[in-house]
Amino acid sequence: MFEEKDFMIQQIRGIAKTLGKFLGLEEVKEIINFDQEQQETLTDEELESILVTAKLENILLNSSLTVNTVAQQLNVETERLEQILSNKVVANPQELSTISDFIDNNHQYL
Repeated sequence: MFEEKDFMIQQIRGIAKTLGKFLGLEEVKEIINFDQEQQETLTDEELESILVTAKLENILLNSSLTVNTVAQQLNVETERLEQILSNKVVANPQELSTISDFIDNNHQYL
């Protein structure tokens, strides 16, 4: 059961990460069409962190910026940013806000 749940979470994360480059939180939730059990396995905060991460990764791919440079601009430890980018941790509300502002300021690389 746990392996199935973990697999389901990974699939949802993959979908959210791919679609998150183009859509917002509510649109992705509608596409995924969460049922009650799925809502308990992936919170709005986790989903939002995945979506923001997908956009940030796109900026890193399409610009000359490095993770180190972006971490400095976001005023966050490089290791923490790497954990967020790899979805090992969920960005906290302050980090989400700071990353979202960074994305808005670097929208041309999306």
